[in-house]
This record gives sequence, C-alpha cells and structure tokens, in this order.
Amino acid sequence: MKWTLIAVAGLAVLAGIGYGIWTKLAIDTAQPEFVASYKKSFATSCVDGAVKTVTENGKTVDDTLKAKITEVCACGAETSVGEFKEGMSFADMMALKDNPAFRQKVNEIMVSCRQKIGGF
Repeated sequence: MKWTLIAVAGLAVLAGIGYGIWTKLAIDTAQPEFVASYKKSFATSCVDGAVKTVTENGKTVDDTLKAKITEVCACGAETSVGEFKEGMSFADMMALKDNPAFRQKVNEIMVSCRQKIGGF
C-alpha cells in the first residue's frame, strides 16, 4: 500500500506542470522528452516518499538504504511509464491516480521491483 501511495505521489507531481494548460493535449509516450520527464518526476517523488516513510517509522536512511530505495523507484518509473496509452490526454492520465485498478497495477509494479532488487 505504501508503494501505491508513493507512486501516486509521483503522478501528482505531474499535476504541477499546469493542469489547466495540459488538459486538452495528448500524451505522446513515444517522445523521449515525455518519458524522461515522467521517469524523473516519478522517481523523485517515490524516493522522497519512501525516505519520509522510513524515517517516520523510526529508522535511519543511510547511503546503502537510500541507494536501494533509489533503485526500486527507478525500476518503478521505468516499468510504470508503459501503462500510459498513446494519445491519452493529460487529464485522463491524471485521473488514473484515482483509479483503483491503476493503483493496484502500480502497487504490483513496485512490489515486483522491490523483489527483483532486494528487500529493505
């Protein structure tokens, strides 16, 4: 569940780009600029959220743990970008964060990445 919240936070960052401006534009998932921007936003929000969660639970985030978190978040960003459909509007993409099926899919992606990279 916490990975879902962290991943959703990554999507929420995209809202800051200017929701009103982008609502009518279609997403071109083949464009390297979109992919790079999404991955960076997702990974940054994911790392920040995970570090916050770990510290709120009374644990210290050392360099080794932060590197693991960063790797899991990068995996999540890389994998989740494939969930967007070509030509999807920005508004539709943002609506996904409230879609239970999409949230479940992102959670599954994050669990898979964490298992692949190693637990922490």
